[in-house]
Amino acid sequence: MNITKIDPAVVEALRKRGHEESDIAKMTPEFAFTEYCEWHGLIRWGDTLIRTLDSLRASAA
Repeated sequence: MNITKIDPAVVEALRKRGHEESDIAKMTPEFAFTEYCEWHGLIRWGDTLIRTLDSLRASAA
């Protein structure tokens, strides 16, 4: 991922979670989202939240 295109607050949360910028650049968006969720206390919720949003978006089409 291009780190300069990621919201700085997200990058900061991933750094606080222990990831270097080089690691963040190699992450998939889904993995980065899950790590962001876990940093904010949403443990093991990343995949569920992604699926929920995908489902809602599909229903709006």
